[in-house]
Amino acid sequence: MTFELSSTAAGKLSVTPASIGIDDPVSIALTWTVTDTQIHTGGCIRFQVPQSFVSPQLTSPLQPAFCRVECSKAGVVLSMSLTREGNPKDSAYVTIWGKSIYVNIISGELVHGDTVTLYYGLAASEKTEPFAYVEPTPAPFFTGRHFFSVAIDPDGTRQAEFSGMIRSTDCPEIIVNPGPVTETKEIDSLRGTATISFDKKGNPVSTMWQSKTNHHFCKTGHQICFGDIHCHSMFSDGLWSPDECYRFAKDIIGLDFCAVTDHVVQMSDDEWNQTLEINKKWHSDESFITLVGYELNYPGIGDKNIYYPGESGLLLRDREWRTENLIDPHTHVNNWLKQGAIMMAHLHAGNLSKFYVPELCRLVEIYSNWGNCERKSAKPTFIPSLRQNFDGQWAANALELGWKIAFTGNSDDHMARPGWSGWHRVERVYHGGLTAVYTNEPTRKGIFSALKNRNTYATSGSRIIIETTMNGTLPGSELRSMDSLHIHYYLKDSCPIEKIELIHNGQTVQAKVIDSSESSGEFLCGQTSGYYYLRITQRNGHHAWTSPWYVHQ
Repeated sequence: MTFELSSTAAGKLSVTPASIGIDDPVSIALTWTVTDTQIHTGGCIRFQVPQSFVSPQLTSPLQPAFCRVECSKAGVVLSMSLTREGNPKDSAYVTIWGKSIYVNIISGELVHGDTVTLYYGLAASEKTEPFAYVEPTPAPFFTGRHFFSVAIDPDGTRQAEFSGMIRSTDCPEIIVNPGPVTETKEIDSLRGTATISFDKKGNPVSTMWQSKTNHHFCKTGHQICFGDIHCHSMFSDGLWSPDECYRFAKDIIGLDFCAVTDHVVQMSDDEWNQTLEINKKWHSDESFITLVGYELNYPGIGDKNIYYPGESGLLLRDREWRTENLIDPHTHVNNWLKQGAIMMAHLHAGNLSKFYVPELCRLVEIYSNWGNCERKSAKPTFIPSLRQNFDGQWAANALELGWKIAFTGNSDDHMARPGWSGWHRVERVYHGGLTAVYTNEPTRKGIFSALKNRNTYATSGSRIIIETTMNGTLPGSELRSMDSLHIHYYLKDSCPIEKIELIHNGQTVQAKVIDSSESSGEFLCGQTSGYYYLRITQRNGHHAWTSPWYVHQ
């Protein structure tokens, strides 16, 4: 939900064409029609293209995403801009970064039935010079429904609450269709075995299910389940509804568990209640587990996700609703603990060390589509747009501080593609990660208990099998130092594994070259206390990390 009023009186919006192919050049027309609210001199109309589209530009007609505007009423003078001066309320909580076009009414008036049409992406037939080359505007690289919006400030006084503009309830869509199949993958999940076909841009084209499953069981008797517990819907700053997030996670990409974790700063109480109902609708202990959660964003403390063990939980906010008045997270701790909640820190927001409650803070997101958060020298690095100093903010730093945490890998998806995401709001990013849990009960209770008990490993997106124990205990366990500590492991994936490393107190103390898609072995660790975990590197660049074992004297 955006910090903006909406009304049917703010006009009607239509878009043509209704659909395009993934390889088609984009040339579209957005037509806004005045209904009940007139627009006067000084007024403004804000068109917004979907976050997945190339950012609009106004300077070069021959370059992608050029925009021009026409009015059906003679004598009305319009101007265009990509920002609106003097409007501090028009923030990320209202618009999508870099995707707005403001049409300003310089003179004249728009009344019922008048139209303003925005043309986005110059068609080749519209070039003004016979020998000019028009660089086509590419389609979004991912498929599905893409929504447009319009908002108005009728007289330019910015009197509307929150953003100063009123958004139309009309949000027309364009459907982007996938290209031809170029690749096929087979995956196993609780539901069964899925054969998924993809186009050349990585879009799922079709998924064929078989009831037979070869879901992996460890020698310890535990089952390995894969999920993504960090994604966003249109209830905050993502695309589409939680319904579509879960549909993709379960039916298209075959995850075992998933959590839609919208930003509470943008989510209304009603949307939270809708999220809980959608979670109930999609949850099945036999085939697909949904977890209840949300994201908090604290300047000076960082971004944290809360997860509840059942089908409901209190929506405890980081700010007073629709204000910037922060609420100290320490005031929520007792309520979170009473409800059995756990917290995950995701590290791209920094300020790791400012909040730690051992009973609550159980997880750290070591990998997401922002990049690798393990340590400063980790590859791939954070995406270039994160231009800030992350010294002291890595997963390794949390361990140095004495935090006893598990590693998770997730997407931080904003495109309704949990488990298969490479897009973050307005830019292409790394492929999202996955969280694997060891559980002897693949239900909501079992998955949540595994997360709380730190029995996890994280991957950068692969579904590599990692069976491992230290002296018979799962990753995340606490042990007493004894005469001989030893780690047994078994690794398997369709892509060859290059090497496995044993990390002790932040240093690689042993390493083995594997160069095979399947391997088993043992590390002898002596009797030194501290934390230990395994880092696995695959030939295709993927990584995986077991959660640490914690050894005490």
